[in-house]
Amino acid sequence: MATRTWRLFQGAALLALPALALTACGGSPSTPSAGNDDISGELVFSIYPGVFQDNYVKAVVEPFKKLHPDLNISFVQARTSAESLAALRAEKNSPSVDVSLLDLAVARTANAEGIFQALDPAAVPNLKDLDPKARIAGDMGAGVTFDSVALMYNTNAVKTTPDSWKALWDDPAADGKTAIIGPPDLTSTVGLTVITTQMEGGDYTKSVDQGIAKLAKLSPRVETWNPQPDPYTMVQNGSASYGVGWNARSQLFADQAKGSMKAILPKEGTVLQVNTLNQVKNSPNPKAASAFINYALSSEAQGSFAKLMAYAPTNTKVQLSAETLEKIPVADPAKSDRVIPLDWDVVVKQRDSWATRLKTEVVGAK
Repeated sequence: MATRTWRLFQGAALLALPALALTACGGSPSTPSAGNDDISGELVFSIYPGVFQDNYVKAVVEPFKKLHPDLNISFVQARTSAESLAALRAEKNSPSVDVSLLDLAVARTANAEGIFQALDPAAVPNLKDLDPKARIAGDMGAGVTFDSVALMYNTNAVKTTPDSWKALWDDPAADGKTAIIGPPDLTSTVGLTVITTQMEGGDYTKSVDQGIAKLAKLSPRVETWNPQPDPYTMVQNGSASYGVGWNARSQLFADQAKGSMKAILPKEGTVLQVNTLNQVKNSPNPKAASAFINYALSSEAQGSFAKLMAYAPTNTKVQLSAETLEKIPVADPAKSDRVIPLDWDVVVKQRDSWATRLKTEVVGAK
């Protein structure tokens, strides 16, 4: 497998990250021949590395590659959306990336800066099948996965299955044994702040005072707001009894734990994190970019990835098995009322101030 190096800028720091190229896959009876396919050249895709990339390649990239055997696909690995945005900014006048995966909040910033272009509904017809929460104004990108904030617990330490976020405050097993990634991480800064505000009867679009006050009471019970290496590992190995994290990764660790760790959607609800696919303006291969995004939004691709990694699909035509739905409760229509709608205009505007308040009034109260 060929390897190239791409350079990403994070502030003044220069990060050299590998790009991995997929070699051509063998044809099959259903694979169009090169003569019938005009998607060719190279497609450069910015993606999260590690287990996300591994599973996305299996579920989405490899099947797409088989449909277009004359197309070479390379990856730019960006550990976070902020890191990816820094790289896109650095090469805005001469982009090398065709498609970028970013969380919705960061993608909105990139759109405001003119980094991406609108998707053409004629070239991306699967847009019409997306959940409204995955549609972006002006089709400036599209939501490709939903994830949700989950409550994790170690079954050896927690004897009664929790069904509420209140367990973090009320369960003796949680006292001094809870791991949460603190601000500015989205899990706490937006997730817990919004969830707790609603639990307390508040409206986060107007004020998060009630949520902040409630989280300040939780802080003395939190073992660490800076889990090392992460809350998933701590809950899995029992060094923490409870943790707060993203459902998809929680389910991955729960599978590895073989019964000693579980993750749930509490009855008070959760918020969604949306990963978006975005077509870079003036990229080298716009035709391949549109074709790839369209395939990634298809029910086939989304269903395959949901099964592999427990991200909820954004295509409304995806039919998930009962086993997969158990791992992705927000995809279950019977639990749709547990999803707290997010006003992203408010979230983007208030996120920094929420993070500051969490640092001073919550984490500082420990």
